[in-house]
Amino acid sequence: MAQLLVGFHGSSCLQAESIIKQVVQRRIQSDHSTTTDLLRMHFNDRFVREQTKQHEDSRSLMRSKTSRNRMPLDCLLHCRPCGCNP
Repeated sequence: MAQLLVGFHGSSCLQAESIIKQVVQRRIQSDHSTTTDLLRMHFNDRFVREQTKQHEDSRSLMRSKTSRNRMPLDCLLHCRPCGCNP
């Protein structure tokens, strides 16, 4: 099973971690329920399994209009200007 690593995206997008940090901070300021969602995600390994299943149908995640599912899309949109290909 794959391991999560700090700096994993360092070779493909040097700004990835700072971009994600900025997006997460903005989301927490605008929607405080994001904080509990992130804590739940970190302490529930089921999230990783579910995201792996959803990866096959990532288009549905990108089309989602709900604020809770928009964070990955926000991260991708902010990452594009740095010239990387996430």
